[in-house]
Amino acid sequence: MNSHDETQQGVAAAPADAPKTLTELGVNGSLAAEFEAVLRAMGKTQGDRILGFTFTTNDGVRHFLRTGSNPEPGREGGPSLEHAA
Repeated sequence: MNSHDETQQGVAAAPADAPKTLTELGVNGSLAAEFEAVLRAMGKTQGDRILGFTFTTNDGVRHFLRTGSNPEPGREGGPSLEHAA
């Protein structure tokens, strides 16, 4: 996964109107859910969009990302984070 500028040279970008979930790009479901929860906690999401990160596949295509079906942490059925005191 890259957090580089979207205009990085030499890497083809997928259409901007077609963001993918990490699961759609082949990341294990539980790992994808945990990573999305961390991104939400860091404020790196807006709606279902993941901001500032792209995923580059083995064929060199860079994909913009979106979250899975639960856009808010802690919602019923969605991932949640707890802070240890």
